[in-house]
Amino acid sequence: MRRCADDNSEEVNALIAKLRRCTLSEISLAEDIAKKLTAKSLSIANQQSFELFANLSDAYSKNLEQKIWKLFHGSIDALRKTAEIDKSNGNLSAILVEYIGQVLEFYENLLLKYQEKFSVTLNDAFYWTEERGWNLFGKMESCFLGDEIEGVAKFRSGKAKVVICSAQRHLIAMGDLYRYRGMISKNFNDLQISKETYFKAAQAYFANGRPFNQLAVLSVHARDQLDIIFYYVIALSVKYPFTGSRDALEMVFSDIRTSTAANNKLLKNHLNIKGPQKSTKKQSEKPATAKSAPFKRVPPNQQQQEIWIHPESKHRSPVLERKPIPENGKSKEANLTGHKTKSEPAEWIQDPKVQKLALAQILNTLGILITNINMEEMTAHSQLSEQILKEFLSAPNPVTNAPNLVKLALIAISAVHHVKKGVTPTMAQMQQKYALGFCLNFYGLLLDVLNEEMEIVGLYLLTGEPSIKLNKTLPAICLLSRWIASGVTLSQLGFHMDSLTLTNRKLFSTIANTANKLTKFVESEELRHCSDMEESLGVGISLPEMVIAACFHDVFSSPPPTVFVQWDKLASCQKKSLQSALALHSRLYSVVQAADVLHRNGIVGKSESTGEYNYVATESLIGSENSLASSNSHTSVLKENVSEEERENSEELDDEIIKQQLLEEEETTSQHKWILEVKPQYLIPDTNTFVDYLPAIKRIVASNLLTVLVPTTVIAELSSLAVNENALINSGFLSSEAVMANQSERRKYVMKQAAVAMDYFKSAAENGMRYLTTITSNGNVLPKLSFVLEVQEINDRKTNDDRILSACVALADKQLRSLVCDYQNHTTTVKRNVVFLTEDRALSVKAIAARIPMETRNTSQPKNRRFGNFYRGFEDRMYFVGIWCYGLERS
Repeated sequence: MRRCADDNSEEVNALIAKLRRCTLSEISLAEDIAKKLTAKSLSIANQQSFELFANLSDAYSKNLEQKIWKLFHGSIDALRKTAEIDKSNGNLSAILVEYIGQVLEFYENLLLKYQEKFSVTLNDAFYWTEERGWNLFGKMESCFLGDEIEGVAKFRSGKAKVVICSAQRHLIAMGDLYRYRGMISKNFNDLQISKETYFKAAQAYFANGRPFNQLAVLSVHARDQLDIIFYYVIALSVKYPFTGSRDALEMVFSDIRTSTAANNKLLKNHLNIKGPQKSTKKQSEKPATAKSAPFKRVPPNQQQQEIWIHPESKHRSPVLERKPIPENGKSKEANLTGHKTKSEPAEWIQDPKVQKLALAQILNTLGILITNINMEEMTAHSQLSEQILKEFLSAPNPVTNAPNLVKLALIAISAVHHVKKGVTPTMAQMQQKYALGFCLNFYGLLLDVLNEEMEIVGLYLLTGEPSIKLNKTLPAICLLSRWIASGVTLSQLGFHMDSLTLTNRKLFSTIANTANKLTKFVESEELRHCSDMEESLGVGISLPEMVIAACFHDVFSSPPPTVFVQWDKLASCQKKSLQSALALHSRLYSVVQAADVLHRNGIVGKSESTGEYNYVATESLIGSENSLASSNSHTSVLKENVSEEERENSEELDDEIIKQQLLEEEETTSQHKWILEVKPQYLIPDTNTFVDYLPAIKRIVASNLLTVLVPTTVIAELSSLAVNENALINSGFLSSEAVMANQSERRKYVMKQAAVAMDYFKSAAENGMRYLTTITSNGNVLPKLSFVLEVQEINDRKTNDDRILSACVALADKQLRSLVCDYQNHTTTVKRNVVFLTEDRALSVKAIAARIPMETRNTSQPKNRRFGNFYRGFEDRMYFVGIWCYGLERS
């Protein structure tokens, strides 16, 4: 029988070849061939279908379903291309449409035989059925009850699993057929049926990425950018990904990147984001702009000041004076400390064109994360996207409906946990850090919506019907609550906690406060207790967003979790209202569950007396803070004058607010000031620092707080110094007097220390030390500590000192390129997270001129630079000096 089938397939291939060779003058011949081809292919398909029923497991393993589909697909493709030869003659097109209808009938009958032969009901395998419109995002406000969950569970193993997996291949083929016919006949109804069929195929076996890829292809015709990206992302995130989606996804992001760049100015105008104010001065009197910054020498009439921010952003300025609140109860400070005031929605929210541009900006931000293109612009794009999301959530609009919010959340989550193959570890770590921050901020914005309506949540629980605004945000809130409580996310939080911004960290305080409010509803039995463990009085449900999230098998549990809600009103509730009420209780309780998991992992605290959650600082920071206070009398005196209440209140201040208030404390001046915001993350020592202060560098690496980058030039110099006395004399490590006096002790010391440093590098490379790696003179950070030699140009006149400094400048420019010019206040702010360590006076001057933060072991030297008389900058800089000079380590 197999031999006969192969012969028949060859006959079909021969007919396809003849049909493709037909010319315009042979249209009548082409019609005859087409009729023979359609009849023959259907006959062969019917013969091969018998093998499916004879031994389905064997046929499935041999991919027989795909062979049948290729038979039809080859015939359809040949008919379509031949029909294009003479579009005026509709006979071939009619044959093609009729043939597609016959093939669809074949598949429908085949699936009916599946149910009869294998004693299954295929619709039982689907969560979303005709009642929900065969739509993965249909009726998001509801949930799936026990009987629906049990029906799906039957198809997860054994013979039933083979049946549904085989049926999935046929459903994908049917979706393609409806799509072809809809495109040929311009029939929207066929395209809609195609989408529903792909939805069925996706539900049949969520682990297969093929149906999601087809949904993305269908979304291309609809020009729905969010759906295109979402389905391509899922196709790549499932257990068996469809790898062809990667190139298509990157092309979509490329198009969005181009269109976003073209419309960026228009979007910012709608969002009321203004650029620098025009100065009334003449052009020649203007201060330095972005083009001349930040590496020119500081002119005589300009000042340079530094604001040092703690590497972990955990310090708060406890001595910031609070201005009295006016009688009307409104003040700038009140808003800054977390008490938000409601504002009217922006006018652009109602403009569909601007909505589309704004959504494209959010997708472009996610595209930067997923493709790693323009990663240096991520901070600015992320801030703009978060502002757009905040505006979107403030008013009713079609963009932020429940399905779209869930889609955006899942795309962002994918960027946290899925890194493109081939990227360097440094780039992967950067992607995960930014994506994690985006997800945390998104979660915070959603929780803000919940907190705004917290006063009437009790009414929603009583009626089982939340407001429209809450209805659209709760599925995404539940999804992100489950995500943040998952093991893989907790692992990411632990790894990136040091680099989270204050805005990111404020989320944990928001979760704790929201959970405390919801816990009161639990205590009053208005909000029902929910658990993932089966309970006797519990009603088992599955939430739509968690079923979809289960596609991300390495992030969320698969199959999706069943939540048991304590419920005793079954008799008095209709099924529809019961499903909505159970979903409401489960989603609200998910925030309490997230707070509990964060508490058990030491991120969120809990009072033993009141049982309330609270966000507490990391103990390691407190230990370092106390050690610094004991070594700096000025700092400790300032701390003693601060009340506990002021400390707690200052915890809520945002980084940007603190920096603004610190600057306001500076005396006003007519001179232009350059402000360096220094938040140490990378340290680049020069060669003499490794020679003289290697133990201090070892302490910094061991503290796991800051990353030490070793320039390739430094490695080359140290390797030469360790074995070559002439290199030592020519390097400048000995003064001319020292050479003349033949100071052998100093020479031996330098050579010995260089050898010790090289041994330390070799040991670090073998042990894979995470916080010690190599940097090139172009500012490229290598994945690990490597002994590489950079090839220099023949006409390169740079000294080794210049190459070391150029590494600092290049990395600083890549890491934080934000440059803010305030013409009105005559200030230019440059952000820096790179600190240069050197004892060389000439090199220090060059670093200051290049606006690179620089430190030496001689703590008196920085006094020559202007730091200002504010506590925050002084304390955080002294914390860094303490690490450098005294080796403060994590407790």
